[in-house]
Amino acid sequence: MELQKLPDELVDCIVCSPPYFSLRQYLFDDAVIWAYNISNEEKQYIKKELKKRGIAPKQKW
Repeated sequence: MELQKLPDELVDCIVCSPPYFSLRQYLFDDAVIWAYNISNEEKQYIKKELKKRGIAPKQKW
């Protein structure tokens, strides 16, 4: 089936990467960049701000 042939407003939600009950592990860096489409400069700014506020990621950036 081709997506272009589906009627408008047929689908309300598409889950494209469910958690798979922890069977799939994403690297934190890749997940942040992929999910929010941020640049390395933006990522470094976020890290700095979180660290300044005493909030640090559990995984290595």
